[in-house]
Amino acid sequence: MVEPTSSQKRRDYSILLVFLVVLGIVLVATTIRGPFTIDEANYLVTVTGLRAGTLFVPGTEGLTPSKELFWFDPEAFGRVASRTPVVSVAPPLYAPIALPFSYLGWRGLVFLNTLSYLLTAFLVFALVRRYAVERQTPWLAAAITLFGGYAIEYSQGLWPHMLSVFLVMSAVYVASRVWDGGSPRIAVVCGLLMGVATGIREQNIILAGLLVITMLLLAERKLLSSFWYAIGISLPLVIIATFHFFRQGVWHPFPKAVAFSGMLSQNVSSSSTASPFRIFWARVVDFTAYPAISDSFQSLFYERDPASGVVLVGGIVKKALIQSCPWVALVLVILILAWVKRYPDSKVVKKNLRALSLLVLPLLVILTLVGGGRTDGLSYNQRYFLEIIPLMAIILALALDGLALSLTSLIVGLIGSGALFALTLMLPSRTLYEMALLRIPLLLAALLLVAWFIRSKGGMRLILPILIGLCVGWGFFVHVFDDLAASRVRRGKNAAQLAVLESVIPDHSALFAYWGSRDIAGPLQLTRDVVILDAGADEGADAARLTRELRLQNRRVFVMTDVFPEKVLEEIAGKDSLALVSNQTIGIDEVIKRSEDKPTKVNSPGL
Repeated sequence: MVEPTSSQKRRDYSILLVFLVVLGIVLVATTIRGPFTIDEANYLVTVTGLRAGTLFVPGTEGLTPSKELFWFDPEAFGRVASRTPVVSVAPPLYAPIALPFSYLGWRGLVFLNTLSYLLTAFLVFALVRRYAVERQTPWLAAAITLFGGYAIEYSQGLWPHMLSVFLVMSAVYVASRVWDGGSPRIAVVCGLLMGVATGIREQNIILAGLLVITMLLLAERKLLSSFWYAIGISLPLVIIATFHFFRQGVWHPFPKAVAFSGMLSQNVSSSSTASPFRIFWARVVDFTAYPAISDSFQSLFYERDPASGVVLVGGIVKKALIQSCPWVALVLVILILAWVKRYPDSKVVKKNLRALSLLVLPLLVILTLVGGGRTDGLSYNQRYFLEIIPLMAIILALALDGLALSLTSLIVGLIGSGALFALTLMLPSRTLYEMALLRIPLLLAALLLVAWFIRSKGGMRLILPILIGLCVGWGFFVHVFDDLAASRVRRGKNAAQLAVLESVIPDHSALFAYWGSRDIAGPLQLTRDVVILDAGADEGADAARLTRELRLQNRRVFVMTDVFPEKVLEEIAGKDSLALVSNQTIGIDEVIKRSEDKPTKVNSPGL
């Protein structure tokens, strides 16, 4: 076993950079200009507002308060319409970071996530390179980060999951210097990065708290490192609180976290002893164990196949963490073993594994204790765990470092995973395919655990890397051909419908959408002044009044009538203009001739 030389390390970094650039070009070239879910619009309006010089949703000023103005909000039904202009309650630090990218349009905002995805892999490579004794180890860590999880789908979307992942990984990279005995002052950078990450996704407050615990337990100068960390995180927290004060009148950096902690407390006190274990098993091991979801939510996203027990999201299998990434099962075992004195041999690696365990394991437990009522919505995988996937890739790579695993065997495993997935696609029924997607990764995970514990036996040095390749490759193929494929189909349909809207909707106008169709319209606001309204929020109760107010602002008003119930259309158009909203096709020019003060019908293919 020979440690790589300095020249080899430089060459590796050069190769990595070239590879990441090529991968980035492929991802950018194949990005679909269409939204996936309402969460993207929730972040989008914070950027369009900042571009207009405001913290509010542009175009809603001067209108009477109405739930129909909350078209961008996933929780619009729970909000009270008390004032205008309205505001997004999405974490506020995304907007200033994304602002320069927004001038490149939708693809520019997506590119921010693509870039974050690539930089995360670079940091993983650099961190593992610091400790690895084998040249292939950081490559393995970077490959698992890029392809062994389910990040590709999010790298081609607008919702800022990968930006959050990159910020968390950056904070951990800096924290590792502190764990290794570096200057306590560099913890201020760690705190700053973690604070910004919490301003992108509020759930990162959990990791922010766990990071300071790692410093208190594992840093050489514990109190001083924690002090500088607190100094670093305080600045973004103050900025976040200030944003919330001006947007919502609440001086609090994490208003959602208050509700989150209340849900956590309620579930801990009211759940049966077995309930948290069942939720943990469902989210981490096998999602078929997930309890019944409320009827209202289930009707929107989730359904259970009665034949297989598989939970489907829009017809796609919902997967637990290990069902998406079978190699994670070994990581969880390694994290427990890291607290055993004789594993691993290297004290520095042991300290880092213990530190990472303090980030990964508590996060899994806390998100389990929240209970079954809190789901990760429209996603085919466990997106609440995205931030810890790179950390687990680091853990696995460091655990395998020094075992002199055969690269050929790893490649054989990867090829084998492709063949195994191809066989799965040939199964004679959709039910069998769905069941295979959830059972095969559990079998692979079990085999990998057995091979790990008997790795010193003869022949295991060949079998172990094959199983690693199978587990990582299975995650890649399932994500690309199931999760990503379904995501691209949804985005592609929305992109086609968006193109139709763009050909019809002019500047300084307004558009009434109805529930799901609002997602399609969101990107319009990046290129023109359009007020979007969701008549589904109150079944059109305020639509006629809002139409009059919008016309007084000299806006042309359009209605996506093909997706509306007839009763709601009547509310929008008013009793004196039913002809405008009937099921017959009326050209826009003809409508304009009939009435200049009534909504214009948008009735185009695909809408």
